[in-house]
Amino acid sequence: MNSFIKDTLFSGFVWIAIQTIGKKIISLVFQLILAWILLPEDFGKVSIALAITGIIFIIQNFGLLDVLINRGRMFHYVFNLAKTMSLTAACICLLFTLFAAYFAEWIYEDVEIKYLILISAISIPFSAMTVVADAKLKIDLKFKELSQVYLIEFFIIQFGIILLVILDFGIYSFVIAPLVGIVFKYFWLHKLAKIDHFFKITFHHWQYLFSNSFYNFIHSFLQTVIRQSDYLILALFVTEAEVGIYFMAYSLSVQVIGFLINSIGPVLFPSLMKIDSSDVTQIKRVLLKLTLIFIMLGMPFAFWQASIIKPFVLLVLEEKWYDSIQLIQILSLGIGFNVVASLWGPALRVKTQFKKQMKYSLICAIFFITLITPLSYEYGTKGLAISVSLYYCITSPFLLYYSFKIYGVSLIEVLKPIFIGFIFTGFVFGSVFIFTEYYNLNLYMTLFLNGLLSPGIYFTLCYYKEPIFKEFMNDLKYKINF
Repeated sequence: MNSFIKDTLFSGFVWIAIQTIGKKIISLVFQLILAWILLPEDFGKVSIALAITGIIFIIQNFGLLDVLINRGRMFHYVFNLAKTMSLTAACICLLFTLFAAYFAEWIYEDVEIKYLILISAISIPFSAMTVVADAKLKIDLKFKELSQVYLIEFFIIQFGIILLVILDFGIYSFVIAPLVGIVFKYFWLHKLAKIDHFFKITFHHWQYLFSNSFYNFIHSFLQTVIRQSDYLILALFVTEAEVGIYFMAYSLSVQVIGFLINSIGPVLFPSLMKIDSSDVTQIKRVLLKLTLIFIMLGMPFAFWQASIIKPFVLLVLEEKWYDSIQLIQILSLGIGFNVVASLWGPALRVKTQFKKQMKYSLICAIFFITLITPLSYEYGTKGLAISVSLYYCITSPFLLYYSFKIYGVSLIEVLKPIFIGFIFTGFVFGSVFIFTEYYNLNLYMTLFLNGLLSPGIYFTLCYYKEPIFKEFMNDLKYKINF
């Protein structure tokens, strides 16, 4: 990994990590507060509405963000076209959202879900028109400025939700607060990127952005379907309260992927674009090294979550949330594999393989829905959690292999570190977990041993036995001190 890419990745990682850690702390605290104030039924309604808007709102981006980064050298020439496409996408998204609001009321027989979606629709123009400014800052590698904006936006949203709930806005707090945050982000990002709010509407040379943008849009849409459709399918078979419990479980289980992917993901693709795409050897070396780091970080965090969640929930939350414990444990293991596979998309986008990326996402989306639907119908929330976890365990290694093989990476180079990492991590964290369960230790001692002893043993062994991990930690320590 050459010094420029290494410095870019680490400096970007540190700033994005600071943003992500801040967001995770704020999110966890506020989510626990909301869990005390609201009922599982409230979370169920919100999860259904957010799942619907989450899928439709992908239209706002229309795949432009990554395409603009990929075409970074031509940014100023395509500015008006990109803005025009963003505006067009916003109008289309708004129409779909209005239709979805009334359709959701009919299928789920709940008028509050409709109003949640309609209020969310107000944010569409601001969110869609933010994409170009966001891309410009990432092209310029201004991760520090982006981190500050997104962290403050996140705080506005989370604090706003709590405040509005206290002021008796109920579940509508979940859509009003994000609206305020998105408007704030729109104006600040445009100021930082020094981009004009006004532009000339043009579709001249629209094919230049549209072809790859379309493939990337379909990919993003399908990935969002994978992330959100579980709530919508589950809601057809169980009560809103059970959907709310699953929503809480999934929200807590994705803390791993939220930290690691949100920390390195926004940095990786723009940084890799600085490498000559014909330099296959260097890109291969970077991807394999980062995958190994993701294995050594993602797997232990997943096992750590699964081992500490029982004493944590029993100590912090009320009895109404106890059913989420087993769901979180099941989901966490699958999420660990999802962390490992997170590099498959950037690997294809560097080679402008947007069509192939879309193809893999389509296969995965079909497999995901086919897998979760019967298990959700037959076994409810537990069946859904098992099927989601199985999906990530099965698809993650193959997504990595089929995306990395264009750089000459073999199947064994992908499977071997994943298998070894899973066995080693499972042994370390599993041994301590079984010990605490066998001797039925009190909640505080269980939380201490699983929360501190297991990761202490694991990371000590990695530091002294794995040179790449030691190099990563030393580089990270240097950047933080610097």
